[in-house]
Amino acid sequence: MPINFRHAQELIYERLSKEEVTTLSITKVLGQMPGFNRQAFYKKYKNKFYFLGICVNSKIREEMMMYNYPKLKDNFYVLLHHIKREEIFYKNVYSLASKRCICEQLQNYLHDFVKEKHDEQPIFSKEVLKRETDAIYKRIYHWVSHDCYGEVKQIYKELETSMAHLEFLCNSNLRTSELLTNFENEHWKFRRLNVD
Repeated sequence: MPINFRHAQELIYERLSKEEVTTLSITKVLGQMPGFNRQAFYKKYKNKFYFLGICVNSKIREEMMMYNYPKLKDNFYVLLHHIKREEIFYKNVYSLASKRCICEQLQNYLHDFVKEKHDEQPIFSKEVLKRETDAIYKRIYHWVSHDCYGEVKQIYKELETSMAHLEFLCNSNLRTSELLTNFENEHWKFRRLNVD
C-alpha cells in the first residue's frame, strides 16, 4: 500500500515549521506512517529534496486555491504573505535544499501556475513567460534566503514590473507576431537599461 501523500506532506510541514532544522531524515519523519517503505518512497520521489519541492508546491497551491484571484498580481500578493507567515517552514526548506538545489523544480511549478491562470492560449513566446516567472522566482528566493527580511509590500513593489508585464502578455489582444516581437525587444531593451 503506497503512503498517503497528504499525510506525508503534513508530517514534513509539522517537522519543518516549528524550529530551525539542519537535517531531515525521511525515515524518521515518515517511518511510522502506514504503508511507508523506504525503497518504494525513493523509487517514487527520487530523493528527499525532490519530495520537499513537491511539498512546497502543494502547500503554495493550497494557499492560492483558497483565494483564487483572477489577477496574477493578487495571487503573488497572497503568495508573499503566505511565505512571510510560514517563514520558518520556507527558511528550513531553503536551508535543507541548498545542499541539493531544487530551484529548477520550483521555477517550473511557478511557470506552470502562471500558465494555468489563463484559459486562453497566450499570444507570446514561451521564453518570455519563462524569463519573467524565473525573475519573480529569483527575487522571492533571494528574499527567503535572507530570512524574509523586508516587508511584503516592499517585495511586492519590487516585483510589480514583472507581474504587470506577465499580466499584460497573458491578457493582451496582440495577434501578430511582428507586434509581439517588437514589444518583447523594447521591453528587454528597457529592462537592460534599468539594470545597467
